[in-house]
Amino acid sequence: VFPPPSPADLATLALNGIAIALVITLALMLARGGDPPAAPGADAPPPILARLPLDRRGPLVALTVQDHYVEVTTTRGRDLLLMRLSDAIAETAPSPGLQVHRSHWIATDQVRAARREGPRAVLTMSTGQDIPVSRSRVAAVKEAG
Repeated sequence: VFPPPSPADLATLALNGIAIALVITLALMLARGGDPPAAPGADAPPPILARLPLDRRGPLVALTVQDHYVEVTTTRGRDLLLMRLSDAIAETAPSPGLQVHRSHWIATDQVRAARREGPRAVLTMSTGQDIPVSRSRVAAVKEAG
């Protein structure tokens, strides 16, 4: 019924497809202001936040171990993630923080108070949560401010 396309017809079809793709790409770049997409940098949120429900994503406050889970506390709430604390800490960058106990990591910009309760050092976070500091890490906490 229709004759098969010749090699010249196929080449014309391929060139038309490439030309259309280029025009669409250029139009999209101009519509976005011509800038390429921004690479993740210091302003990018910590990767661990992507694991949380949308309503709990906010600035990190603390990570706390509970059995095999890590409780992630943000300024918008808490959620449990099934992962190791060391893996969770690796996903907190670029948030400034410090592991203050074998079971706790804190965001240094969320500390509101530090005090002693007898021999124990305790940090109070912006959420009101009290985090113990192990004796071996008191010096690092003092150094961090």
